[in-house]
Amino acid sequence: MSVAEENKPHFLIRVVKGLALPAAIGFVVGLSFSLANNAFDWELGSLLNGVAIEAVPSVSSVVAAVIGGLLVLISLVIAVGCFFPGYGIKSNIFADRQDWEDQRGLHLMSSLGCLGWGALMVTLALVEPLELSVGPALISVLAVSAAMLAYSCWRLLREFDELWHDLNQAMCTWAFYGALVIGGGWSALAHLSLVPALAPLDWVSLLTLLSLTGSIIANGQRGIFEEHF
Repeated sequence: MSVAEENKPHFLIRVVKGLALPAAIGFVVGLSFSLANNAFDWELGSLLNGVAIEAVPSVSSVVAAVIGGLLVLISLVIAVGCFFPGYGIKSNIFADRQDWEDQRGLHLMSSLGCLGWGALMVTLALVEPLELSVGPALISVLAVSAAMLAYSCWRLLREFDELWHDLNQAMCTWAFYGALVIGGGWSALAHLSLVPALAPLDWVSLLTLLSLTGSIIANGQRGIFEEHF
């Protein structure tokens, strides 16, 4: 073990430090809504209580909302690292200042896509519990979110170098076979009436989780997590 590795903080300490900014963002957002609620008499408490009484979210909606919320949070953390190199380097988003200058464009596109993906999932998750009608407003929000995701994917695929193309291909391979085994296997069991069939929103959540899992596996196989963490 090298001297640098010996002096490296424990993994749990690094995780806590990494969660410091997301926690701060959540605190600021929550405090802002609370102050606005008191200043403008929005009566958010009564509104939320009414929604909770009238509509209990399904498991599918809760899972999709949690996944979407995590994607939005990740996108915000990456964006902060792109705009503030000190934090980006300290949080291991970038290796050094040169890496920040070279890679921040790609990371900003990743942040944009992650934000669009997360917003898309959160919006879909809220349709059922909030009884949102499928009208111009809802379709516009979904269209903008999908456009953000599609544009970021298009830009990233054009600008990826050989390493990133290799990682993307490996991620897609893991996600595809995961969907085939897990999704296909579950559907086969549901066809035999052994388990309940997956709802459409469940498929969106499953494919999202498999994509994220495939990305983690692809990066782990190439030792990228070891380099950064």
